[in-house]
Amino acid sequence: MKIKKIIMIMILLSSAILLYIGGIAFFAYLEWHNNKERLLNNLFEYHEKIKNYKDQSIILNDEGKVVELQPSVIYDRQQKVIGEFSPTKREIIHLSDIPENLIQSLINIEDRNFYQHKGYSTKGILRAFVKNILSLRVVEGGSSITQQLAKILFTSRRRNLYRKFLELYGAINIEENFSKDDILLMYLNTVYFGHGTYGVRSASRLYFNKKVRNLNQFEIALLICIIPAPNYYSPFNNIELTQKKHLIILNSLQHYNLVSTKDFMDRYHNFWDNFTSKLDISSISYWKMNINKAPYAVEYIRQYLEEHFTIPEILQGNLKVSTTIDLNVQDIIRESVKNYFSTLNAPVTNKDYYKDLQIAVIVTKPDSGDVLGFIGGKNFTFQNQLNRAFHIKRQVGSAFKPFIYAAGIEEKLFSLTSIITDQPIKYKDKNRYYSPKNYDSKYEGPVMFRKGLIRSINTVSVQILHQLTPEKLINNYVEPIYFDTSININFLPVLSLALGTVEMSPYELALAYNVLANGGTRVYPSLINRVRDRYNTDIINNISIKSNVLMKWEESNNTRIFSSGTTYIIADTLKRVFSEEGTARYALKNNPLRIELSGKTGTTSGFKDAWCVGYTRDYVVVVWIGFDDFKRSLGKGMTGGVVAGPLILKIFDKLYWNRTYQDFTIPTEEILFCDIVENTGNLATFDSTNIIHKVPFINGTEPKGY
Repeated sequence: MKIKKIIMIMILLSSAILLYIGGIAFFAYLEWHNNKERLLNNLFEYHEKIKNYKDQSIILNDEGKVVELQPSVIYDRQQKVIGEFSPTKREIIHLSDIPENLIQSLINIEDRNFYQHKGYSTKGILRAFVKNILSLRVVEGGSSITQQLAKILFTSRRRNLYRKFLELYGAINIEENFSKDDILLMYLNTVYFGHGTYGVRSASRLYFNKKVRNLNQFEIALLICIIPAPNYYSPFNNIELTQKKHLIILNSLQHYNLVSTKDFMDRYHNFWDNFTSKLDISSISYWKMNINKAPYAVEYIRQYLEEHFTIPEILQGNLKVSTTIDLNVQDIIRESVKNYFSTLNAPVTNKDYYKDLQIAVIVTKPDSGDVLGFIGGKNFTFQNQLNRAFHIKRQVGSAFKPFIYAAGIEEKLFSLTSIITDQPIKYKDKNRYYSPKNYDSKYEGPVMFRKGLIRSINTVSVQILHQLTPEKLINNYVEPIYFDTSININFLPVLSLALGTVEMSPYELALAYNVLANGGTRVYPSLINRVRDRYNTDIINNISIKSNVLMKWEESNNTRIFSSGTTYIIADTLKRVFSEEGTARYALKNNPLRIELSGKTGTTSGFKDAWCVGYTRDYVVVVWIGFDDFKRSLGKGMTGGVVAGPLILKIFDKLYWNRTYQDFTIPTEEILFCDIVENTGNLATFDSTNIIHKVPFINGTEPKGY
């Protein structure tokens, strides 16, 4: 009796399941029948677009309709394209351009009976059905390549039984209307490979930076590995899981003689060693881009656009973004940095210690504030997208000192020949005693003001700031540089400010040096000049821009921080930094200087950060080199002049390769030149020795004695 009852329950349960499945199948068929004509017409159009492509990007929208893309474009200052957004990274490829071993590998892994079935594999469906029933959820698809194509084109892609029936009806109709080659053509141009990338051509470029025809079998196997779950098996997301699945697929392909067994494991390990060392996306951004010639700049601009536009507007709105970037300058930065680290003379014998060393470089145009180019790291990868040019703040060390000296001259407390004693000092500063030391713990006694700046003598800088007062420096000279911008820098009114204990980003430091290079006048920085819509209408006025320093402001923003006389004196003095008497003298060893370059080096406590700034009337260049871990040292003796100085000279050499150098304009109404005697600072006479010629002074501050 109990057995009969159990049998009856099983029959009823089975009937209920069959009725449930039958009902789902019936309603799915009705939906397919009602939409069949529209969906197939769209598919014919899609097929024709792919078959007759001209390197265009095409997609199907949510209704299955083919749409031509109108991506937003980013231009440099000469209207050269530096970036082009796209809803998808999809590049069309003909079947004849796809190697046969890729097609055979795909079929053997994904759908062995592809050329025999009519759209679906009965065995695959039954196997998946049993597993799904036992799991009480959809855990396996059992889909043929044709079913996968139908899923992509016709369904919501949610894992449920209703979708599976829609997928099945779609696959049957695709097989009735298209050849197997047509199906492969559409599939290989449509399948998703993760990170916004569709189609085998775009995937080959994203993961290997290769043409499809040049893929080897290990690369082909990796692409096939990614297809079932792109986010899960992406080597950029889960490299260990990807490696395990990749090995399984390669072993299967060996079974079909599509992968050679000779030295297989050695070749497998070599493949992954090479692949992981090249996880770089310099040509294609992690975000959806068709063109990307300056990844850090494009990504920073994208973040700005997202604050003011919707993602569909950015991706398909055909916005035209004109920037201040100069592609020629950007290329100079990239080329100069590219091989620089391999030539770095580091004191640590273990070169692996420096493998994580990072860099930021930014170039600005001082008379306008335009950002001409920058990089935010050694390379732009999926794992490394931190924009160190803008988004890190580090102590700037002695690179801050010129502003203290400039303020001392502006206040007429000092001139270049003022004598200050370099000696151990102690001050009571904010209820504590402060005793700064020089870099080499040596003291020279009485030195001239100009020498204190050229040699970056710590005790001299602190004495100048003490007489000036930190409060006056901050309120009258430093904070006004950043007034009315979104930049927030914590300038503490303490004497250690003289040694550059303030934390700034390379971008923020460049803005300060813009003032020195621009005759003392502040200009607001900019990276974006204008944004136009698809009708070329300027929509800049529709954006709230005053809280964002990236956008060029329309109104006059010239504010004088220092007199032109003061900045000329500072610029003229800082030319000696790149000389045998300056802190960047090491940089001159293998880098001849063809122009007169003003600048300053900076090194933080424990050699953790190396800075160098160079400037002319045309350019300000800031270089920072260090580790992301701010506690790590570059090594003893790795100063700004040693580490960053040579790179500054390489960049300026290329910047002026085809450009005429012009020195700073002399403000003759403010400046008087005198010949002085070194060390004493007195005016030189005809029989004086050790003469420094043409030393500039603000009128009325020149020395009077001989």
